[in-house]
Amino acid sequence: ILSFCLFTKTQLQAENIANNTIKKELLIESDTASFDQKAGLVILQDNVLLLFSDIEFKSDKMTLLYEDRKGNPDKGLSQIKEISAIGNVLVQHKEQTISSSLARFFPAENKINLMGNVKIVSGEKAGITAEKMSINLNSGKTNFIGKVSSSIKLGTND
Repeated sequence: ILSFCLFTKTQLQAENIANNTIKKELLIESDTASFDQKAGLVILQDNVLLLFSDIEFKSDKMTLLYEDRKGNPDKGLSQIKEISAIGNVLVQHKEQTISSSLARFFPAENKINLMGNVKIVSGEKAGITAEKMSINLNSGKTNFIGKVSSSIKLGTND
C-alpha cells in the first residue's frame, strides 16, 4: 500500500455515456504525501498535479478517498470514490481552463463539482464566472450556479 504513495500511479475504471467500461490511467505527483490505510485516505500537498484521461488538475492540496471494500486491504486501493482539490485549483481540459477554490472529482461517476470563485476561460475570447459549477464528463452537460456572468471578446477589423 505504501508503494502506491511512492509510485502514485493506479488504474481506474470509468464508464462512458454508453455504459461501456474504459480503462483510464490516473497519474499523481506532489512534493509530499501521506496515507491513512484505516481511513482509506491519501493526502497530497505542495505542487499537486493529477492527470486523468485528458484532464489536468493542479492544486495546493489534494485528498483521495477510497471506497470501503469490506476490510479487504488488497481491494481497498482499486477504486477511488472521491478526489478533493483545495486551494488554487486549476483544471485544464483541451482549450478550457477552470480555476476555483475547491474542486471535487468523482471518477466512477465522471463528475466534477467546482466551488468558490469559479472562472472558466475558453481560448482567448470567452469566459464565464460563477459561484459553483458542475460538469458531467459522460454527457458533456455543465451547470452553473449563483451569480453567473460571461464575457466574450469580439474581433474587430482595423
